[in-house]
Amino acid sequence: MLLFDGRVLVVSSYNHLQQWLGDAEVYDPSTDVWTVVPMFTSHGVEHIATLMNDGLVLVVGGARDRDCCWTEDSYAHEIEVYDPWTGLWSTVEQLPQVGVYSTSVLLPDGRLLITGGETGEYGTTFLSELWFYPPLSTQP
Repeated sequence: MLLFDGRVLVVSSYNHLQQWLGDAEVYDPSTDVWTVVPMFTSHGVEHIATLMNDGLVLVVGGARDRDCCWTEDSYAHEIEVYDPWTGLWSTVEQLPQVGVYSTSVLLPDGRLLITGGETGEYGTTFLSELWFYPPLSTQP
């Protein structure tokens, strides 16, 4: 994901040897340097990372274990925010539903609409609910 300052954030990906990188990394093209930015939790694969209007990156959902069965314990339950100016992560809340393969849209009012995806063992339950971050109940 391209950050506002031109650096690139890569969250929980695989390297060229197909080894899982549980943390995130930031690449600075001006210096050709990669920096590890450890996350509080691991969002593994199939998460959503969105650059918000304020420059923070919101990471939602995903499965911690790419090669297993995706049981309830395999899913990431946290919503984490990366602050590119401090290089720090924070957990802002727990997800109202967990899953993989969801989609998101950043709305003009700054909220993130998240919907769809799969959950359950082996991803056999389809998600049809939608929710917002921040939730509508916290809006003025």
